[in-house]
Amino acid sequence: MLNLRSEQMEVLHELELSPYVAELGATLRSRFPDLLGALPSEAMDARVVGGMRRAFGYGLVGFSDVARYLNLEVIYGPSLERGEPWMRRMLRDASVGSPRRRLDRLVAACVQWLRMQEASATARHSYGGRQ
Repeated sequence: MLNLRSEQMEVLHELELSPYVAELGATLRSRFPDLLGALPSEAMDARVVGGMRRAFGYGLVGFSDVARYLNLEVIYGPSLERGEPWMRRMLRDASVGSPRRRLDRLVAACVQWLRMQEASATARHSYGGRQ
């Protein structure tokens, strides 16, 4: 019986997705032109590959799941991995059956958080406060 270590599985997943590094980078650039538009290609590739590795660490292996994870990394930056423990907890929550469902829950929580931030900024603006 063949037993693969997690490092070997990670390499296999990378090889499976490696043809998509440029596509993922282009997608990120188109979604976040202000943040990533001026990033050199090599730096973008490195960012995508690093994000892929982190996504694999959470059990995310499908192209669309990795792409959604990368979107979160762009939006939240280092907070996703280092600054916001609740995000990591959601991605590692063993009570949720699959990595994709954990990612779905995190995306929903992030969307809700962003909506609350927007509503708060709108309310402050309406009352003449700072944004």
